[in-house]
Amino acid sequence: MKTDNFKPLDIEDKALFSEYLLLDPPQTSELTFTNLFIWRHQYRPTWLLWEECLLIIFQPKEGAPFGLPPIGPGDKKRALDFLSHILDQLTPEARVCRVSKAFVEEYVEPDEYSITPDRDNSDYVYLTRDLINLSGRKYHRKKNHLNRFIKNNIFEYRPLDKDLVASFLEMQESWCQMRECVEQPELFSEDYAVHEALTHFEDLIIGEGPL
Repeated sequence: MKTDNFKPLDIEDKALFSEYLLLDPPQTSELTFTNLFIWRHQYRPTWLLWEECLLIIFQPKEGAPFGLPPIGPGDKKRALDFLSHILDQLTPEARVCRVSKAFVEEYVEPDEYSITPDRDNSDYVYLTRDLINLSGRKYHRKKNHLNRFIKNNIFEYRPLDKDLVASFLEMQESWCQMRECVEQPELFSEDYAVHEALTHFEDLIIGEGPL
């Protein structure tokens, strides 16, 4: 079996993914349904529920396929081995990426897998209180940006709604024309992700709002 039983990700899969992500919350910020869904145009994720684990494979338009760490209450060591077997059939350089240190320590056998740090895709982790207070030299530049914004703008916070979404889509289209997104694959993929997030904000339950 290659990926015959793997299913392309769609909005109807949100309930199942939410259930498994709640049962087994990943430490990697990218492993959310919303993120997987809005970037599916670029990464083309497919998934399979296997022995109480969600298996996800990215098959991007450019680059080799790669997997994400198994999610769920099942035997993740067995699931990782099974996922690796599938990837071996898809590419000569099978990889499982976006793997947390905790996952590696608990489920990855060093004698069976090559473990390589991926600094370019590492998460930046901040304490909530540090971002609220912005104290110290480390946050000096961020605090200056915030103070400049407060001083020079009249602003209010509003919950996201359909009228605001329409305005943002118009602004995004203007920005993309200015930056010639269609000529730059990375910007084009980003534009698609923004469009997907905004047009599906009610289904995705995006609890955000603009200033």
